[in-house]
Amino acid sequence: DCIVGWAERYYREIPKATKGDFLGDGTGKINLNGEIRDPKHFVGLINPYTEPTRLLYKKIPMQKGNDVKWVQYELIRHGFLPEKNAKGKSNIDGYFGADTEHAILLFQANAKIAIDGKVGAITRAELKK
Repeated sequence: DCIVGWAERYYREIPKATKGDFLGDGTGKINLNGEIRDPKHFVGLINPYTEPTRLLYKKIPMQKGNDVKWVQYELIRHGFLPEKNAKGKSNIDGYFGADTEHAILLFQANAKIAIDGKVGAITRAELKK
């Protein structure tokens, strides 16, 4: 996603934000053409992993990679996968296993799209919202 997409999402999720919160001096009153003011504001808004280009689903051997991490990150953001597993470790492990599949099934049901446990173009588009 480009900076415009990040800015739109930032302002949508933080309605009282000003341009200065996003860029520049923090007052929102100066005409700015600068860099992002404080990248920490974007933690949780920007998925740092690579969006999948392949169909992802649970199989043996398990699919793994940064694209699976992208899915897990989005599932956590949407509230369908806890940040930590029962052992206290991050659920962003890059393996498409039972927990990820279960979260996808719940997400698909909630989004009212085909419930197949697979992450294809339609599920990806819904996860990006």
